[in-house]
Amino acid sequence: MSHEPFQKKLGDLQQLHAIYLGGNQLLSTIPTSIFNSSVRQGITLESNNLSGSLPTNVCSRLPKLKLFYVDGNDLSGKIPSIWHQCKELVELQLGNNKFNGGDIPTDIGNLTKLEWLYLRSSNLQGIIPSEIGKLTNLQHLDLSNNNLQGIIPSDIGKLTNLQFLSLGNNNLQGQNFNYMTILDHVSIFVLF
Repeated sequence: MSHEPFQKKLGDLQQLHAIYLGGNQLLSTIPTSIFNSSVRQGITLESNNLSGSLPTNVCSRLPKLKLFYVDGNDLSGKIPSIWHQCKELVELQLGNNKFNGGDIPTDIGNLTKLEWLYLRSSNLQGIIPSEIGKLTNLQHLDLSNNNLQGIIPSDIGKLTNLQFLSLGNNNLQGQNFNYMTILDHVSIFVLF
């Protein structure tokens, strides 16, 4: 079902605090009109049939955004390096999409208020950037079911608020990673 007329009106709504449109079987790209609104709390578009790439103006248009959920769609392309502009983000969920490979953008390390980072099953490649260690408020990190390679960065051990860590089903090695540094505070740790 196409929702084009509805999506065009979203940008006209200037008093919105949040947009929750998850699980509505939306068939289109992510409506760019959302980024013309005054949303500050969150945008949740998870579990739809959205396709295309992530818009590159998410953070420049909505720099105070706290929640951004687009997991469980058919998004493709690469995850853009735009996150340095979203310094208020607390939860970022991009998992279960069909991204065309690509790395985890290193500017995710600038999201120092981030508590949830969900990139599970997103066809990501490359290494886990050491910048992840800058996310000192992070409580939940799920990078599982991707094509990540290389050594698990020791900087993950700096995440003392981390309660859930899932890195399973990747091609990672733990040579320099001291598991004991996180086992004191992580409740759930999935490596394989």
